[in-house]
Amino acid sequence: ERLKAIVTCILEIQERLQDICRSSSSDINNNINIRNVQQLISDFRAKFSIDYETLQLDQICIHLLSPWIENILAKTWQDPLRSPHQVALFVDQWRTILGDKENNIALSILISKHLLPKLKKTFGGRWDIVESSQSVLALYKACKTSFAVVADTGDEDEEDIRQEIGVPTDVDKTLCNILNDTIAPKLHRAVVSAWRPHRRRKKELIEEVVPIHSWLLPWLAYLDDSTKTALLNEVFRKFRRAFLQSSSDPHHKDVASWYSSNDEALQMLIPWKGVADDEMMESLIRESIAPQLALLLSTKLKINPSNQDLMPIHQVLLWYNAGLLRTFQLICLFDGIILL
Repeated sequence: ERLKAIVTCILEIQERLQDICRSSSSDINNNINIRNVQQLISDFRAKFSIDYETLQLDQICIHLLSPWIENILAKTWQDPLRSPHQVALFVDQWRTILGDKENNIALSILISKHLLPKLKKTFGGRWDIVESSQSVLALYKACKTSFAVVADTGDEDEEDIRQEIGVPTDVDKTLCNILNDTIAPKLHRAVVSAWRPHRRRKKELIEEVVPIHSWLLPWLAYLDDSTKTALLNEVFRKFRRAFLQSSSDPHHKDVASWYSSNDEALQMLIPWKGVADDEMMESLIRESIAPQLALLLSTKLKINPSNQDLMPIHQVLLWYNAGLLRTFQLICLFDGIILL
């Protein structure tokens, strides 16, 4: 009799969901329908609380809900990049409805069937890596935080059930795969092919419109070590090349050039301090910046107690105070230039 009552209730829920799917698509009705569906499942879970877990009724609920969830997401979440908060809302709502305690399998099914396909399409879409990086990162971080509640617990019985019904054993790992397979290649192409530390306009060198640290640095915390290292190597290779080109540019033979006398180069490198390893930064300073600072001191610093121009010294100290020029490098510069 109890099993018959369960089946009858399931059929009633199915019929009710079909009616809801056919209802108006206005925002007001969507919100009302969401609450109605949530109440249906909550009532079903409360009525058959003893059987809900033992008979895995949560998975039956997921099967019943799938068409409706797909329908409602198509209406309310058309552009995930514009509303990343919907990820947390979705997970929190259904986590509560499907069970008071963490219900990893049921939530994993929901996420795998309804969120991940949409997210894969969004992350793999044609978005601009520079202009849209912040919104894409906001969506990724929202997913990372929300999916943590359905992380693989390591329970062998739960893992067997996941494999039996074809649910990813670790939704968070699937998200990491999206990062490595879809987003990381976009970042790499942008750094290797599109980005330059500066762009030319006639005879002038002008700073990049959108500094690379504003769109690349936030991603580094989520990338694996090999991808992060490859990107940093390419960034610093281009920095080194640009600084060396500047020092040999016929339009910038004056040592008070764009890179050494002004602070554009300094402002470019400061955000990378502590991100790249010390050797990478020191190598760049030693090979590309220190020689220009030495040239600045040797040609522009004239000892004149009555009217001393301290600009060259101030320029060197800017690099030292920013923590990019080591103490021994500062001593070598002053010792070699001033005392000789």
